[in-house]
Amino acid sequence: MKKQIVLVALMATLFSCKKEEKKAVDYVLISGNIQHHKEDNLILYKDGGIQKIEIEKDGTFLDTLKLEQGYYVLYNGKKGANLFLTPGDNINITVDVDNFDESISFTGEGAGENNYLKNKKRTIFAITGKHKTLFENDVKSFDEKIKKAKDISEKLLASTTEDISETFKVIEKKNILYHYYQQMNDYPYYYDSYKNIEGTPMPASFRKALQELNKDNEEDYKTIGVYKNLIHVYYEDRLKNKETITTAFDEIKNFNSALIQKNIIQYLSEEAIIPGNENVKLIYDRIMEVSQNDSLKKELKAIYSKIEKIEKGKPSPSFTYENINGGTTSLEELRGKYVYIDIWATWCGPCKKELPYLKELEKTFRNKEITFVSISVDEQKDKVKWKKMTEKQKLKGVQLIADQDWDSDFVKKYLVEAIPRFILLDKEGKIITANAKRPSSPELKSTLNGLL
Repeated sequence: MKKQIVLVALMATLFSCKKEEKKAVDYVLISGNIQHHKEDNLILYKDGGIQKIEIEKDGTFLDTLKLEQGYYVLYNGKKGANLFLTPGDNINITVDVDNFDESISFTGEGAGENNYLKNKKRTIFAITGKHKTLFENDVKSFDEKIKKAKDISEKLLASTTEDISETFKVIEKKNILYHYYQQMNDYPYYYDSYKNIEGTPMPASFRKALQELNKDNEEDYKTIGVYKNLIHVYYEDRLKNKETITTAFDEIKNFNSALIQKNIIQYLSEEAIIPGNENVKLIYDRIMEVSQNDSLKKELKAIYSKIEKIEKGKPSPSFTYENINGGTTSLEELRGKYVYIDIWATWCGPCKKELPYLKELEKTFRNKEITFVSISVDEQKDKVKWKKMTEKQKLKGVQLIADQDWDSDFVKKYLVEAIPRFILLDKEGKIITANAKRPSSPELKSTLNGLL
């Protein structure tokens, strides 16, 4: 009797197995065809990391990528699409770059989630428009638009006819919510940026919602990029206000997730332990107290010792560099007036964007006790190019070129790792700030008026 029961059970198992279980894998197969591509590679991007997929001459591509489940962005040139990939997917993508958003389509395993994301992007754009258009709205209109986008995204997810997994539905529902929170958090920054103003406060309703958000969810942190970015930027903003620095680190110290705690502290150290930050000592002390990462603490100790040398009130490092006329100019020769220094290069787009504002600033303060100095970090072999641009742009002030570009002593002592960088000194050559506001900032003009 027992043998019969076993036999029946075995047969039931055999005949009820409609599909063989997939063996667990840690890779995704991506293939497809791309027309009118602008680059010879597709770039798959996630959290600062990239993987390249080579495009053949006929526009086809095929690759096996080892990756974790989550959201990615697939780029060719400046055009891109949001993807959700899961190990085991075998997805085929076709797209015409000249009509990217409309033409892109997905087939194969994992296609349903990505066709849904394509439809969501189109639906949200119809509500919010371009990024600039959305963030230029007043608070009331902005809030209405992002709420509407969130609600419609949730309805689209619930009603989609695409073949999507239950796991994706759970993750995507959270993704929609976190994107909504991120837009709240971003509003003051982008509103000011697009309006060319400063000081727009975080709306109280936004601040309350962000404060109540759980920032200690390791599963979401690893899977949902917008959540990770939101948490990082939220605490970065908290560190800009002296009154909220201590409470921010108290929260981070009490996180259950060691991964989130470690990564946030790493991120904040890179963003806040910088020259010119008036709160750098307080932030440094709290990081050294909270961090469990000995290698990071050792690195920060070395960086902070250099920052201390260029704090407000300290004598500025000196320079003697070649000027536009072929002679040399030293910092000591400029004493007796305030000095505003622009560190730039001819190849730097953001630097060139500031030039019209700098020229206007020089015009405004022409007869005041301030000297405007521009120090190029172009290589010596590009000296002719530097001179030509200076003449073409009709740049005034003191025009200098550093002797060893990025390795020049003055540049290294000010810990310059990105340009443009601006420095403001007093009449005695002492530092007012090692990281001054840009010429395009309305706040800079107010600062200079206060000094002069």
